[in-house]
Amino acid sequence: MAEPASSARFLLLHLSLGAGAMFAASYVAAVADVWRGANLACLADATGATDPARTLVTCTDRVSWWQGLAVLGAPVALVVATVVAAALVPAWLTRRRRVVERDLDPTVAETLRRLVADAGLSGAPLWCTAPGLTGDPFTYGSPPRVVLGPHLYRLLRRGHATAVVRHELGHVVNRDVGRTYRALLAVGLFGAAIVLPLALSRPDPGFAVRFALLTAVGALTWLAVLRTREHDADRLAATWDPAGMTAALAAARPPRGRLPWWLRTHPTPAHRLAALHAPDRVAVAESLATGIAAAVALIETSAVLATVLDGTVHGTRWLAFLLAAALLAVPITTILGTRPPRSRWACGTALAVGLLVGSQLSPRAGPWLGSVSFSGAGVEPAAALTTVPAWTALGLGVALLLGCVGWFHRPHAVAIGLLLGVWFLLLGTAVDGSPLNPTAVTVAPPPPNTRQAGYTCAWLGATGPAAFGRPGLAEHLLRADDLLLREIGRAWGTETARTALVRRCGLLIRYGRQR
Repeated sequence: MAEPASSARFLLLHLSLGAGAMFAASYVAAVADVWRGANLACLADATGATDPARTLVTCTDRVSWWQGLAVLGAPVALVVATVVAAALVPAWLTRRRRVVERDLDPTVAETLRRLVADAGLSGAPLWCTAPGLTGDPFTYGSPPRVVLGPHLYRLLRRGHATAVVRHELGHVVNRDVGRTYRALLAVGLFGAAIVLPLALSRPDPGFAVRFALLTAVGALTWLAVLRTREHDADRLAATWDPAGMTAALAAARPPRGRLPWWLRTHPTPAHRLAALHAPDRVAVAESLATGIAAAVALIETSAVLATVLDGTVHGTRWLAFLLAAALLAVPITTILGTRPPRSRWACGTALAVGLLVGSQLSPRAGPWLGSVSFSGAGVEPAAALTTVPAWTALGLGVALLLGCVGWFHRPHAVAIGLLLGVWFLLLGTAVDGSPLNPTAVTVAPPPPNTRQAGYTCAWLGATGPAAFGRPGLAEHLLRADDLLLREIGRAWGTETARTALVRRCGLLIRYGRQR
């Protein structure tokens, strides 16, 4: 049996929440006061040390590893907490709702046995009830417990309400019961452990807007998951009793309230009836959300990989982007490539727009780059298109659009991995080569030991943006009364050191000009 459409949207939800967790961790560990304090501590340790350069490098190496651990550890911690909490849900729900197993009379038992046989289940679920349950039935636990209200058992005794039971069995066959509770817990933990603390910390307004947009993508995806699983259960139940499911949905009363359909947890009977015999297709909104979440996750993952690899600038950047794209290629293909799109052009355009928007939502495209992490000795993939000439940005956008539309004609994980890896590398290269960016100056390659210049950027970020207003920033750095800077100047020569500083401090200098 093919995987239901809700499986793809469950994966999209986790991708969105993971991207949000990485976004928040990147801001806290690499941008906010935590980063600045760590660098000031390293600078204090190096001051007066016998070998200040080595002391500073050792300390900042340790800080960069902790930054990478925080960015990758945030989504992992969210998954672990979700799994642990999900293991406790069945026992809690049994006590909370006072669920007990129901003694079935022969007529009801035979009806339920026939429905289970039609569903093709090897074993029957536990048929339960709960005192005072008058609303919709629900299913939970493993083995699954189907909880029906007393009124439904009375209807089953008279041969009615079989469509309701078939719908619940559809959830069991689709194996979406446990996933739904895990997704609900993941959303709750994300809100309680990430969104709420960040909101109370009064973050930078630019960060707050970007994070709010990313959080909205996760919230809307969660609502889409709930609606889609209902459609999946309806479609499966209709294969066992088409006439019964159609009649039951046609007779159902519409829900109260005036919420638009995309803010509802359950689809209306009219939507359910329309979707009953229609195959599920990849939606435009789904493609847009996938692009946004994937872009944020790719940029953050590539920055951490650059820290881990920590080689030459261009080699590290290539490898970091391609590895990050390869990691995300499989979930993207699973979400968008296993079902036909409603329109290849529309979904491809939405995916391209989502990737563009997500790249600009990333913390590394934000206006707070004066405090950007120096993990990976300055090879962080900056993504701010505002620093790229208009024709360059247009060319990048058109290339991405054509690539995404073409991918929908023959979706494959290798193809999307190469497309994203190369495109984001070109984006980072275009940002580094922008006329607004001092790194655009054509100069000889810096010496092999440019790690020291990268840590000079760390010193610059730790001391704050006060130096940005001074004319001749590179010369000012070389004249600064700091042992490390003077040692770099003596070892490499003034012009070589100036070149290295300009190339490696490009993000910080650009931030200063924007101020």
